[in-house]
Amino acid sequence: MTTMGDEPASANRTDRLGPIAVGIVRGWDRRDVAVIAAEVDAVGLRAVEMGTKAISRLSGLHGPEASQALATLAVVVDAIEDPPRPRWSFSRSASTHGRTPMPLLVAMIERERDEALRRTMTLREDRRRLVSGDDALEDALTLLGLLDAGAVSVAREVAVDDPTRAQLLRTEVRGRLSERRRDLQLQLLVVRQALATHDLVADGQTALVEALDRARSVTIGAARTAVAARRAVGADPSSDDAARRRGTPLTDVVARLNAVLDVRERG
Repeated sequence: MTTMGDEPASANRTDRLGPIAVGIVRGWDRRDVAVIAAEVDAVGLRAVEMGTKAISRLSGLHGPEASQALATLAVVVDAIEDPPRPRWSFSRSASTHGRTPMPLLVAMIERERDEALRRTMTLREDRRRLVSGDDALEDALTLLGLLDAGAVSVAREVAVDDPTRAQLLRTEVRGRLSERRRDLQLQLLVVRQALATHDLVADGQTALVEALDRARSVTIGAARTAVAARRAVGADPSSDDAARRRGTPLTDVVARLNAVLDVRERG
């Protein structure tokens, strides 16, 4: 894709398409005007098809699959914002009922991260298609400009021997070229709007991958901290009964912590 006013790229495009334009214009001094009009209408057909297909792929970004992904992410965010509380909390009012176990939460985060990475790679390919469509439309518009200049040149050459033909080239043929140019310019505008939308979505996906990586690290870090704390106090997962028999506040807390961690690890 070239930016507006990129003169070197425009000159290169003109040099590349010049011979093609000459080949098309050759014969316009005698060819039927309806045939010439059909040739003009054919300019940029492939470019329009490329742009349309690339744009249609973006519609999936707002489909049911995207909605489901957002719903899952909401669950992840809620779980991290309000993490599972162990039943041994001194407040005695916290409950683990309905909360996401740590291993399940990590698995959800990793699954969503992998899916976001997949969407990011798909978006890269979609952008490549959009850029190819943009470039093809730029080529078609440049070719139309060269054909317009060619029509003027041919009209000048035949003006003396065939003034009627010269007039048709200056009016009807050039009018058809101008109409085709407007159509392709509108399509190019649509493609560039799609590119702008795509880049916003792609930036969001990149930020999402980074956020999910951070969420995974924080969640796994919290789990490791809990396990380390459990080991630091020398707790034995099978010592619940002994802990209750000893009846000290510390052993009671450790026993409750062991039970919660065991449930999460098995989950």
